[in-house]
Amino acid sequence: MTPTTIKIVCPSKGRADNVRTLKLIPTLSLVVPYDEADDYRKNYPDTEVLAIPERIKGITPTRQWILELYADEDVFMIDDDVTSVRRNFVFGDQEISVTDPETIHDIIETTTIIARLEGAKVFSFSKIL
Repeated sequence: MTPTTIKIVCPSKGRADNVRTLKLIPTLSLVVPYDEADDYRKNYPDTEVLAIPERIKGITPTRQWILELYADEDVFMIDDDVTSVRRNFVFGDQEISVTDPETIHDIIETTTIIARLEGAKVFSFSKIL
């Protein structure tokens, strides 16, 4: 796999003891409200925790702050309650839920490379049932 410069971040609030996504992507960085940062750091000592400035309120301004912080890098944002990733390119009636961190990282990396090659500035994954 060709390495990318993508930064994987997870905005979170009020879940200092229950960030499910870390089981799937242990290398992500948590982006949390300033007043919750110490609790997140205590519960996840091996995870980078970035404190959002106190003046930033709400998810939309938080996402904008993240984009500005990583303006010179590719950044992938993921919710804090993701428990699996499903591959949509399957054969037959097979549905494949992926919980292996390395495979999930490869999916994100591959999609980033494809988006970059196609000139896309943004891509996303969606929960589709």
